[in-house]
Formats: sequence, structure tokens, C-alpha cells
Amino acid sequence: MASSQPILGHQLALERIQIAVQNESSVLDLGELSLRAFPLGIRQMPYVSKLLLHQNRISSLPEDFFAAFPKLRFLSIRHNRLERLPASLFDLQQLEVLLLHTNQLKAEHFSLISQLTQLKELEISHNALTALPEGIATLAQLQSLDISQNLIVKLPPYLAELPLQKLLAGKNQLTSFHKQLGHLPQVKVLSLSHNQLRKLPKRLNMPQLEVLDISENQLGALPQHLQSLLKLRLLDVSKNLLKKLPERITDLREMESLDASFNHLRRLPESFGQLHKLQQLNLSKNHLRELPKSFGELNTLDAVNLSWNKLDELPLSTGNLQALQEFNLAGNLLSYLPPTIERLRKLSQLNLYRNRFQCLPPELAILGSLNLLNLGANPLDHKTAEKLPLLQDRHKLVME
Repeated sequence: MASSQPILGHQLALERIQIAVQNESSVLDLGELSLRAFPLGIRQMPYVSKLLLHQNRISSLPEDFFAAFPKLRFLSIRHNRLERLPASLFDLQQLEVLLLHTNQLKAEHFSLISQLTQLKELEISHNALTALPEGIATLAQLQSLDISQNLIVKLPPYLAELPLQKLLAGKNQLTSFHKQLGHLPQVKVLSLSHNQLRKLPKRLNMPQLEVLDISENQLGALPQHLQSLLKLRLLDVSKNLLKKLPERITDLREMESLDASFNHLRRLPESFGQLHKLQQLNLSKNHLRELPKSFGELNTLDAVNLSWNKLDELPLSTGNLQALQEFNLAGNLLSYLPPTIERLRKLSQLNLYRNRFQCLPPELAILGSLNLLNLGANPLDHKTAEKLPLLQDRHKLVME
């Protein structure tokens, strides 16, 4: 059955090509056909502007292959086995999108890429690049560049001269981030996750940035000057070596999601509550012993993870988190909850696993929306244990 799959794919490809020729279609979709090579005898198809060859088994294409598609604007050869690129690809003067994710390409295979002067999106992730092709420096229209999951050790400063709105460089071997790259005035999405970065430029001038992912690096500190990141909505700094967050992090007034889990944080800035648009907060696996009084001012929070810290109490202002639906406090040192927690009328999930509760917090009886409660691994006294069946009637109770 497996051996007949390429034959069937070849037949389907011929049928689709015939239909495209008859209809002079602008899109030719030959993706997911298990093709090992392109059908021979391809004729000129100047009306095709979008060619899809993704998820096949193609390792090479004839050198003159793309001469048949002179008007291509969109080309996807993702998820193949390409070990080189035909020269004719770089003659596609109108090409705007080139997707080559998951192949076996190296930087030398892009020696002519500077000829693709209209290119706006280039995806060369999950290949075998150890450096960026030099010709990228001249791509004056390039807005999106995905070079993630390669073997790249440094990013060239010339990237700061391109009109990039998206730069994805995660899962490489980056050890530094050039100070010139701290100035990316048009970038909206920047991912540097899963690298070996030890520090970032002192100043980040990225006024359009909305998403910043620098998780899973070796950062010991964040830049103190963050005030230019006025549009930042999502910040992921998880799995680093951070001992504190910069005081000016509260300048990020548009931030909706913050993940600083798996670090070494001991405290939060006193003004942390000024992040008035924050909806999701993950500070799990840190060393927090207390929360600032302003914590309760985060009244748009709907999901908070403070698990596996060293908290022995929550501030009274916690009761002001009126939008809160999910609250994870597992693995702390809590023996009671503040009475104000009864105000959390939208709270549906509360995780108190492995704390120091000996009796049930009386406030739980008032939380009408609560449907999942985890009290496992707490030293509950005998009387409390007898009440658990009654609690089970009202909530989904987890005791493991």
C-alpha cells in the first residue's frame, strides 16, 4: 500500500495540472501528494501566481523548473527534503512569499536570494543554516523572517535596516543579541526563545512591538528601559535566570499576558498593580515570599498561576480581583485565605494542592461559581475530613 502512494500522488498531480491548464487557474495545489519529483513535461503556466508543493518528498527540482511559472507571487515547498534550490527560483521577480520550512537547506543555497527584490515573507525555519544568507541584507521589502529551528549562532546587525514586522529566531544557538538590533522600529512580533542569550541590549527601541518571547534562555536580567515598548501585549520571559523584574515593567500599560515562570524571582515591583490590562499571569516555580499590596489592582486578571513559590499569605487586596476565574496556588506555604476572597464571584477553579491547610477556608462556602477545588496533600484535621463529602456535593473536589 505504501509503495502505491507515490504513484497515486503522481496521477493526482497530473490531473490537477491538466485542470489548471484548462482553466488557466491562478493557484496550482500539488501539496500532500507524496511526490518524490515533479511530473515531467511541465508546460508554461504564466497565469499561476500561487504554487503549493508542501508536504511531499521532493529532494531536488530541475534547474529550469520555475521558468514555467514566471508570474509566481506565492511559493510553498514546506516539509520536503530539499538539499538545494534550482537557480530558476531566483529569477521569480514578482515573488512575495517564499516558504521553505522543514527541508535540508544551508546558507550557501541562498547565494542568489538578493535577486528576489519583491520578497515580503521568507520562512526558512527548520533547516540546516548556521548563518543567515548575506543576500537577505538587500531585501528592502522584507516584512516577515522566520529562521527558527536552525543552528544560527548570531544575528547580523543589518536586520535592523530592514522593514521587518515579524522576526522569529527561536530554537537556534544564539549567545548574543547585537545592540543595533535593539532598534527595530517596525517589528511587531519578536521571538528569541530557546537560545543561549545571556543579556539583551540596555535599550529596546521597538515602539510597535506587541509580542516578545525570550523564554528559555540564560538571561539574568531584563533591560531597565522598557518604556518604548508602549504596545507590548504579550511578554514571555519564562525559564531564564531572573532574580527580579525591572521596576519600569509597569510602564507596559497595554500588557495582557505575562509569563515569568521558572525563574528565581523573590519579589515583584511594588507598583506591579499598575498593569491594569493584564489578563493572564504565570509566576509559577519562583521564590516569591509575598505579593505587593497593589496586587489587587490587577482587576482584569482572569487566570493567575502562583504555584510552587514560598507564599505564606495573600494580601487582603486579592479580593479585588473580580474577573478572576482560575487561581493556582499549589505548592506554597498557605494555611489560610484572606476573608476578602469571598468577593471572587467568578472564580471557577482553585488549586490549593500541597499547602498547609488544616481546615477548610470558610470563604469557600460563598464562592458559588467554584466548580473545581484541589485540596490534595494538605494536613487537614479530622473534622474537616468528615465535611469533605458535603463539599463534594457542591464542587468537583480533588484530593490527590
